[in-house]
Amino acid sequence: GIDRAAHEGCLSSGGNTIAVLGNGVDITYPGGHERLFERIVSGGGALVSEYPLGTPPRPWRFPERNRIIAALAEKLVVVEAPIKSGAMVTARLALEIGREVWAVPGRISEENCSGSNRLLYDGALALVSVSDFVSLAFGRQLGLFRQNDSRESVPALTEKEQRILAVLKKSGERTVDNLAVEGTMSPADVFSCLATLAAAGRVFPSGPGRWSAVPG
Repeated sequence: GIDRAAHEGCLSSGGNTIAVLGNGVDITYPGGHERLFERIVSGGGALVSEYPLGTPPRPWRFPERNRIIAALAEKLVVVEAPIKSGAMVTARLALEIGREVWAVPGRISEENCSGSNRLLYDGALALVSVSDFVSLAFGRQLGLFRQNDSRESVPALTEKEQRILAVLKKSGERTVDNLAVEGTMSPADVFSCLATLAAAGRVFPSGPGRWSAVPG
């Protein structure tokens, strides 16, 4: 499933990952994950559980452990989820403690996308491009957001980008919905503008779902 894919993707790129279990750490669940768990630990990651050794997996324990996943995550991405799912439980818990939640848009006719689409409707950030996600979500840590040196050649901004930047400079921290209303454009256009402005070092994510202009 998506959990395994996320762990393997992290490991294959040289990262460390943490698996939060709904059972004791001495029990391998789901079956067939022995090698993956070995790679997680040997790669500098960890297997984490609040349950004592020998505790078997039970359906109700997985929603319980999701609050730990939400607390450990700086940003949460929901790739695909129906309304009634563990991913939605985790997303709601993450929002309650101020974590940044992203969701991949899906077909409105697909039940498996109903939860992720609902998150977007409720204000989650839309993940429509991996490059934009990296820039918008992690650009500040990676040093992509910086005040522009006046000696550098700065590409001219479009009229919409200028509007977004003007709103942020005048009004301070704003959500995507705020920017869509105050900038009189669609949320999709706002995301596009933010991606360009962030890459140019003009704006940065200043909180869960919130954006600010770089001073100067």
